[in-house]
Amino acid sequence: MKNKTFRQSSLQVRFSEPKAERVGFTLVELLVVIAIIGILSSVAIVNLNSAREKARTAALEQALGAAIPGAVFCIQSDDNLLDDANSPCSTSFPPAGTTWQSGDDMCSGGPLWPILPDGATPLTCGSNINTGYFAFAAQSVDGVIVACTNSQGCFEW
Repeated sequence: MKNKTFRQSSLQVRFSEPKAERVGFTLVELLVVIAIIGILSSVAIVNLNSAREKARTAALEQALGAAIPGAVFCIQSDDNLLDDANSPCSTSFPPAGTTWQSGDDMCSGGPLWPILPDGATPLTCGSNINTGYFAFAAQSVDGVIVACTNSQGCFEW
């Protein structure tokens, strides 16, 4: 039935066979979907990086927190914490000028400084056997500094 014309009074109506229906998506529809996927993936990547940083900081806090009992042992044994040169750490608060080294002795004959997560670096340490004070800190690969003290435990500094 090809283009047949019917006349009814003065109205002319044309009927034609329907065109084959299109299969698939238009270019505009595909571009919109690709743009939406791009936006969603960029948001997910930002959130993932934030989660990684928080995980690294938590791992550093855990590693340093495990050293607190060793520091308490040293202070109770009337022995100051030792720095990376096996000299007593700073006696000032906050500690300044001395750093500690992973795996070295915390004090003479005492426990060892903790092994830090990859990329973290030991910073400063301090102790004073007269006041019972101790503090030490390290920095994560993301630049977050975690400090531990006898009075506050471990925290972001």
